[in-house]
Amino acid sequence: MWTDYGVIYARTDLLAKYNVTMPTSLDDMAAACETIYPAELASHRSLLCFVAGFQGLDIVELFSELFMTVSPSGGDLLKFGHQVAINNPQNQGVLNELLEWISKGYISQKTLAFTGTKALQTWLTGDAIFYRGSTSAAKRTSEAFAGKGWTYKVISGNSPGAANPFASVRGGYHLAMPRAGGHQNDTQVIQALLFLTGSVVQQARAATFGAPPTLKTLYNDSAVCASVRCDVIPSLVPFNLPSSAAAPVWIEVALTMSKYFAGILAGTYAVSAGLDAATTAIMNIFNKTSDTGLGTTAIILISVFMSLAAVGLLAGTGVIVWKRKTRRKQKEAKASSEKAVAVDEESPPTNGQALPPLAEIPEATRLHVSVRPARRPESGDVAVGNQKIPADGVSSAERGSYDLGEYRVYDKGKPRSRTSSTEGQLTQKFTVIHPYKPVMGDEMEIKPGDVVSVRLAYDDGYAFGQIEGSGGKAGVFPLACLLPVGLEVGLPSRLESGAMNMAVMQHAPEKVDSLEMLLLSGRITEQTYLALRREQEEELRTQRQITALRERLRDSSLEQEERKKLQRRLDELELGI
Repeated sequence: MWTDYGVIYARTDLLAKYNVTMPTSLDDMAAACETIYPAELASHRSLLCFVAGFQGLDIVELFSELFMTVSPSGGDLLKFGHQVAINNPQNQGVLNELLEWISKGYISQKTLAFTGTKALQTWLTGDAIFYRGSTSAAKRTSEAFAGKGWTYKVISGNSPGAANPFASVRGGYHLAMPRAGGHQNDTQVIQALLFLTGSVVQQARAATFGAPPTLKTLYNDSAVCASVRCDVIPSLVPFNLPSSAAAPVWIEVALTMSKYFAGILAGTYAVSAGLDAATTAIMNIFNKTSDTGLGTTAIILISVFMSLAAVGLLAGTGVIVWKRKTRRKQKEAKASSEKAVAVDEESPPTNGQALPPLAEIPEATRLHVSVRPARRPESGDVAVGNQKIPADGVSSAERGSYDLGEYRVYDKGKPRSRTSSTEGQLTQKFTVIHPYKPVMGDEMEIKPGDVVSVRLAYDDGYAFGQIEGSGGKAGVFPLACLLPVGLEVGLPSRLESGAMNMAVMQHAPEKVDSLEMLLLSGRITEQTYLALRREQEEELRTQRQITALRERLRDSSLEQEERKKLQRRLDELELGI
């Protein structure tokens, strides 16, 4: 759909002012900072020498580019076969040079907390001499610098004949059709994908947002080159992040690396010790595999990239197939006189630690998970199969339940909770952060701020429980509307606002992969849960903004200038730039 590259921008007006030649290496950049930074600081107190995203995936991309620049033949962070290649003399040298920049003030302490977005904002306001960002930022830079006497140039790859030209991480976005989407006609979907990735849309995207196209023929288009640096891209030295060498756990691996990379720059770790610690943490991820051959976190990461509806189908099918195979083996091994208990999942590997018999687990510490009977309309008791299902759904849910206690890793015979520091007790209380109105007979209304106690969790993303202090009122509600008590997603401006779109959440359970169930079962940590939940919440906020913008644009009395602004913002949200 469109591509992108990591590059370093320089303020050429400042370079010219102090007669500094265009840098082609880190040493050249340091020399430029030494000359320009102290001289400009006297009249420009907010000026920074070098800004970049030093958190999350941004710092991983930055370090990858620097490592590859100093060692083109061996700069890969990871290699196939789950080989970690982080700690070597070349990489240590790069990090020691960055630490020297920090000590001299070329990278300020506040810059170390910058995300990629904050770094771009700082650059666009003219508060940086050098900025590491992406080629797609060139259009916004040109617009922001216009009329101010500021000029810039991309220095990554500007000297391809150099011994070690600056390397650029290749990025961008593409479209794909989910295997289990709601589409009725695959041919029409494919035609839509071909159109969205074709020359017409790519040309419009490049002209509007400065997004470099993937079609090489468009680099001969004057309209495209007016917004995209067609003169720069051919001279870049691009490479792919080694995500394929860590598939399917690349995101977790990258976020793990980022903590140690940021810690090295912050002084938390010595260079070699930090790289060794990152190596150990990455290897722990690689070694954390289940009987299926996939790491448990890999299953979570796959769910982030696939359509949420497809994830529910694939995960459910995989669990059922796995369970049936395991159950069949168990039945063959048991005496024919034994009575097999049918359940819907099997406990994953426990790294050699024995699980206590279910009878030894106190009932109070169990959180039940159940396969809920067929959904039914809001019309009281209805028949499901040969059973009469009461409207409250309690008895059927209880009969089909099994215990999450079987999933826990035990210490001294007690379950260890990942959501509570209380030993031997599994947290079952959640705070409601999204409203929900019942659409089926067994459901109940919940509102933001309610605290609910979950008794049963179903494999379709719903749960059975009651509202605290409601006098025993109980019913079914979506787990996607809840957040474990004590945890914060970090989006108070939206979650605490009254701008809740009820329609957005009505079918949320069918669209999510039930991170809460994975947290409760101990398959993911609170840290992983919060990271993935923040992504879900951010996506939901974006969808609400899109809905609100569309509603505003329907107003026929809207001023033309305001309509253009709203339409541009809508395009930015919908087109993903």
